Amino acid sequence: MSIYTSPLQFGYFFALLFALLLLIRGTREERLSDKLLAAVMFLLGMEIQDYTFGFAGINFLWDQMEGFPRHFNLAFAPTIYLYLKSQINKDFKLKKADLWYYLPYGIYFLVSIFIFLQGKETIHRWYNTPFLQFLSWVETIAIWASYIYFFYQSLKLYNHFRSWTETQFSDTEIISFDWLRNFIYLIITAEIFKYSWQLADYIIDIGPEGGKGGG
Repeated sequence: MSIYTSPLQFGYFFALLFALLLLIRGTREERLSDKLLAAVMFLLGMEIQDYTFGFAGINFLWDQMEGFPRHFNLAFAPTIYLYLKSQINKDFKLKKADLWYYLPYGIYFLVSIFIFLQGKETIHRWYNTPFLQFLSWVETIAIWASYIYFFYQSLKLYNHFRSWTETQFSDTEIISFDWLRNFIYLIITAEIFKYSWQLADYIIDIGPEGGKGGG
């Protein structure tokens, strides 16, 4: 245990714990919003998984599971958006059309799992190919495009709901969803902060000496 590992381990453990509890409650009470919030908590836990294992000196992800598609950046923004829709509209149900939101992640997953199943030699050759650098930039652009689009849609959804409540209720404070707006802004701020550090790492090569944490 150290100043690096303890906060990460607590955050990782409780993110997965709350994800499990929310999934159980959502299934038992048939509440889609709980299930989607469970997915959000799971994805947030996966955000710090590499750092949690890396700083703890656990190399399982890079030894036995090297190349396995364990990053969910392309699935994060659409999940946030669907969660907000389920919170604002209690009658909201997932449709097959909603799966199109996850098409970029599906492409990433299928390509990654195909390479992973070929074995370590293929994985190492893949990591050393110049084409991978191009794909990394494409992935980064796709992630930011996803964030911009879905966070814009989320804010538009919130503003539409806010305008509707003002015409339907005399006391809008009772049903205020300001916390949803703040939640969106918090997520945006956290993602900008995260990618700012990654950009700084890319420019000046900041390397965590305590482990192999990945992005």
